Amino acid sequence: MEHDILFYENKIPTQWVSVLIACYNTEPKYIIECLDSIKNQKGTFGVEVVWINDGSEIEHSKIQEHILNIFISETKNTKLKYKNMETNMGLSHCLHEGVLMCSYDLIIRMDTDDIMIESRIQRQLNFMNENTSCVLCGTNIYCFKDIDENTDIDENTDKDENTDKDEPKRRKIAIVDTSNHAEILTWDEYIKEKSHWFLNHPTLCFRKYAVISVGNYNKKLRLPFEDLDLELRILKKYNFVCNLPENLLLYRIHKDQTTLKNKQHSELNFKIKNKLIDNIINSNN
Repeated sequence: MEHDILFYENKIPTQWVSVLIACYNTEPKYIIECLDSIKNQKGTFGVEVVWINDGSEIEHSKIQEHILNIFISETKNTKLKYKNMETNMGLSHCLHEGVLMCSYDLIIRMDTDDIMIESRIQRQLNFMNENTSCVLCGTNIYCFKDIDENTDIDENTDKDENTDKDEPKRRKIAIVDTSNHAEILTWDEYIKEKSHWFLNHPTLCFRKYAVISVGNYNKKLRLPFEDLDLELRILKKYNFVCNLPENLLLYRIHKDQTTLKNKQHSELNFKIKNKLIDNIINSNN
């Protein structure tokens, strides 16, 4: 598979959306489930998958490309743009490049180890089409663990995971948490509380022009700050962001997860995030 390649189907839906994904040495089974959840989306739209391989190891890259080739050959109304970074550049750098590669104004974010509920894209497209002044909307999430490969699940965990009619049929999982973000958050409301978590990054749907207008993802930032940095700059410029109340993404909790690893340095990260928040609040931009 060469760099910057494009596959496409001849059928043209009435609306297209870009789905932006960056991948670094992700477990193949997670990639397959991620792509299956895109393939199983219900709606009248077409999907352009913009996939950035962030310098994964050679074997991981070969597997990614093989899975992507199968995905695009089996999925209707789907395009694929693929870019392989020569070295590992970090998520923020990849997403910056990915936004520029996206062909469509509405961009859906997703991570390679997560799973979309089958109505996610259509619900977010409907919301953004009906609310043209909104430039960014997220959704709530189910946080889950795979029971069949995780031995650390609390015996008291609620294992009745199939309570949502839209939740995909899959191997047994445990829902361990959900989010409950405000449906509308204004800038004035935000600066009173200065929350570190008011949107779920892999659920975002944003307008490309709005992301570009605030300078795009900051290439210099490293995890876990790239999402908060962009979200705050958008919130400050456009005065509000939105969340759909439904849980439209299954957010996987696992031992190799970047978010989980960052908790090992949570005290330092807390201080850095507070400084980032204060810098954006006090900046003239």
